[in-house]
Amino acid sequence: MEDHHASSNHRDSEGKRRKKRKRPPANETTGSGTGTIPTEDAATLPTTNDNSLSSSSSHPSIPLETNGSWSSNQYSYEVDYNDHFETPSDAYVDILPLLDALQKQRSEHVIYDPYYCNGQTKRLLQRLGFTSVQHEHRDFYKDIDQNTVPLYHTLVTNPPYSDQHKERCLKYCVSNNNNKGKPFFLLMPCYVATKQYFRRTLNDMFHDMLYVVPKTSYQYSHPDGTGHATSPFDSMWFVGGLTPDQSERLHQVFLSNGSTCRVYNSYQQLIDAKVITVDNRPNPKQRKKRKKQKNLLLELQQQEQHQEQQQQQKTDNGSDARKAATAKTTIKSKYRDPTTGRRIKNRF
Repeated sequence: MEDHHASSNHRDSEGKRRKKRKRPPANETTGSGTGTIPTEDAATLPTTNDNSLSSSSSHPSIPLETNGSWSSNQYSYEVDYNDHFETPSDAYVDILPLLDALQKQRSEHVIYDPYYCNGQTKRLLQRLGFTSVQHEHRDFYKDIDQNTVPLYHTLVTNPPYSDQHKERCLKYCVSNNNNKGKPFFLLMPCYVATKQYFRRTLNDMFHDMLYVVPKTSYQYSHPDGTGHATSPFDSMWFVGGLTPDQSERLHQVFLSNGSTCRVYNSYQQLIDAKVITVDNRPNPKQRKKRKKQKNLLLELQQQEQHQEQQQQQKTDNGSDARKAATAKTTIKSKYRDPTTGRRIKNRF
């Protein structure tokens, strides 16, 4: 098979140099979901448990589908190639106990994912029994500005990680919860919990958050099949928009479910479990200075080791010389009188 990279600069039959294919431009990802608008509000949710699918975490992993090559021309808003990584099915399975605790009938639980990639999210959730999923090719931020966000019960999304999307999504969730009491599930890198905007945006809601940490890191897939084989960071579910009573009830539900995930209900628990670290990262100038100091210290240690080796070598050489002289003296003393030093017999 001809190597693509090697052939990209080959000349064609007319002697012209072939042009390399350019990568899609990197801007920012936005999106929204809409669809059939439910007529009932979250306050009128049924509480009977006639769900045909179990809420345990024993569901098999659902394979991802792809819709062919990714192109920024597919979207009516600016997008970033590196933001289009699909949420794995395991991530949804891990939060099923909490979603079922909020609404027993999955078929009537309206879930909203505002960030559209290729529609895989909707297909995965439908296979888990959530047939009322708001996830369409729309501009989320435009819907917010025009007050056209669809009605829903719970927001479940994996927001784009570039630019300010995580913060903007969090602000919307908090604002919407204050007005309508909407729970939200945000799948984001663990380090988001250490950011100043996280605590500042949540404000009073900060103390009623739940954090669902998977046993193994989630692996994300790009529709084009590109990207790293493993995720460069760990991620977890940030669950909020809950009253203190709801937060405690969902925490107990999750603990009694037997899930392999870990669930924490406080920021301090994340620190104690080493899910996050609170040490501030030095700025570039400080990192450069520390690296220089580290290299200097390493150089001094190497010089000391070299000097110690040289000294040890001199000591070993001197010891060998003394041993040789002692051995020679011992041989001669066998043939001389120890008192007068006169030879008492011939050596041969």
